[in-house]
Amino acid sequence: MKDFPFYSPEGDGAAAVAEPPAGAGQSEAPKAQEGVAAALDAALPGRSSDPLAGKPKWLSQLPPELRANSLADLEGYDSIGKLAEDTLSMKAKLGRAIIVPDMEKGTIEEKKAFLATMGIPETVEGYGIKAVEGLEEQTQAILPEFLKAGLTKTQAAKVYNLMVASGKAGSAQLEQAQVAAEAAFMPGLEQLVGKDQAPAVVTRFKKALVAMGDADIVKALGKTGLAFVPKFAIALASLVEKAGDHQFIEGSQQKPPEAPKKKGLGYSKDFDERYPPKEGQ
Repeated sequence: MKDFPFYSPEGDGAAAVAEPPAGAGQSEAPKAQEGVAAALDAALPGRSSDPLAGKPKWLSQLPPELRANSLADLEGYDSIGKLAEDTLSMKAKLGRAIIVPDMEKGTIEEKKAFLATMGIPETVEGYGIKAVEGLEEQTQAILPEFLKAGLTKTQAAKVYNLMVASGKAGSAQLEQAQVAAEAAFMPGLEQLVGKDQAPAVVTRFKKALVAMGDADIVKALGKTGLAFVPKFAIALASLVEKAGDHQFIEGSQQKPPEAPKKKGLGYSKDFDERYPPKEGQ
């Protein structure tokens, strides 16, 4: 019975299982695990136990910590050369970058350097904008606003040119309106006072304008179109008529006659000539 594989010398009927020799199968376990992993990698697309599988080979040269933290950013570079080119390009761009200083706490030198880099002058004269004829006051008023807004020389020039173009367009429209008003002046006046009286009204109106003695006022009336408003002309002509036409001689204003004085003090010569004393006085 000793030759029977399940023979028990104690005779208790228990079957003795033969144990494998010491160390048997230990060396085969890691190999079996590797075989299973390889089989899974082959069977499941995209599965790999190696984090660098399918990645550029140069990544294996990086320190493990750097590779672990930056793998997603670095795996887009096919080679170290591509990474180097991108790094140098970025460095050059940073060298040309504009540093914006703290406008409240920054130094004067930092602010001046920033303004110079951006093309923003320190004073309004730095814009080099010459006022267009007729827009001197507007130009003088707008340049400080350019500076406050932080406009560059190029930006300020474009805004100013746009302003000038708009002004010219407005002036053209105003001139057209003045021409239309002037053309409608006489027909409108004749309609109000009659065709026979219109020439006399125009004559008195012109005398009133001359009597003002200020060419700028007359020009302003023309520019605003008020000089071509029939009712305005009638109003001034009425003043001339009420005051007496003799007081409004072209180019000058004749003095009115002096007021009469008491006989004890003597009458004025002008009054005596216009109003000779009656007999017995």
